[in-house]
Amino acid sequence: MRKLLLSLLFIGLAGCTSIAERVIEKPKVALDKVNVSDVRADGATILFGVLVDNPNPFALMVDSVKYDVEIGGKHLSSGVLDKGAQVAAKAQSIIEIPVAVKYSDVFTGLSMLMNNGKSNYRLKGEAAVGLITIPFDHTGELKLKK
Repeated sequence: MRKLLLSLLFIGLAGCTSIAERVIEKPKVALDKVNVSDVRADGATILFGVLVDNPNPFALMVDSVKYDVEIGGKHLSSGVLDKGAQVAAKAQSIIEIPVAVKYSDVFTGLSMLMNNGKSNYRLKGEAAVGLITIPFDHTGELKLKK
């Protein structure tokens, strides 16, 4: 009897996810901007602005953003931003992901950034919106502001 109840519970939870995906149109997630700030002798902070576009006629809550960052082909940082953000109905919102880096951790990519004023980057991960996760993967060129 206990196994039957557990099986029904798992089927019910799977059904909730399926229903949520039919009722909620998946928001679009894209990288909007990348800025380097707080440049210090030993490191800097890179701000990734992730744009969440909500096509639904009701507000959505982005519960968390899981991310992985590479610079110059080298892994830089991974983490989870648990700061929730509400995206109004039929609107867009930018969620900023601050990534503190030390030059010694990723010397190749960051030395290229400091010497040339630019370096390639990759930001990938997923945003959790209720029962739905939305993957994103963006590459581009990071430039120091002059």
